[in-house]
Amino acid sequence: MRTKTLFLAAAALAAGVVASVAQSNVYSLNVVGYVNVTVPANGFVLVGNPLDTGSNVLDNILGTAPNNTTKIFGFDPGTGAYTAYTKRSAGWSGAAGVNFNPGAGFFIQNSAATAITLTFVGQVMQGTNMNAYPSGFSILSSQVPQAGLVQTDLGLPAQNNDQVYQFNPATGAYTAFTRRAAGWGGGAEPMIGTNAQSGVAEAFFFNSKNGAGTWTRVFNVQ
Repeated sequence: MRTKTLFLAAAALAAGVVASVAQSNVYSLNVVGYVNVTVPANGFVLVGNPLDTGSNVLDNILGTAPNNTTKIFGFDPGTGAYTAYTKRSAGWSGAAGVNFNPGAGFFIQNSAATAITLTFVGQVMQGTNMNAYPSGFSILSSQVPQAGLVQTDLGLPAQNNDQVYQFNPATGAYTAFTRRAAGWGGGAEPMIGTNAQSGVAEAFFFNSKNGAGTWTRVFNVQ
């Protein structure tokens, strides 16, 4: 099944062909576009950077985030701890030189009393792209802005007993999914990239019970 890549309009600046238009959403075959993420008031979303800017530091990928009320929490699989970065008028504090490349994941916190919309702008990763992950817990996201079943459509190489924990921004709760020999436990394979807040930028926790591995995607715009 071919899952369409979601762009929300700006790709008109690049060469390409618009495949279909549905209400306010534009499905485009362009290689440049943007993805909007909504962070609820006093809430969190778990996302990855869905587009490549060349230098994927926070000042490049989320440079227009509101000052003082926007934070990023990056997860360290080795220690299980988070590193916090705060958006200031001069840029993201403590984040100089820290790359958030497509495929990695992080939390965005909005401590303001109203929801905010943040926009990722950049190029779609094409060709063969590899995203290494460690044994145990890590935060992963698709390296391309694409929604679908996490293994069937997006190619996550989950094995028996591996787990996906999907975060719900509306409730702040997780839903756990376990890979079994006959498929995903309960017959429910996680669908990534369809919630109203993070959309195709959605990330998730992956608990690899089978050691370190590599999530390889072959993706080409045609």
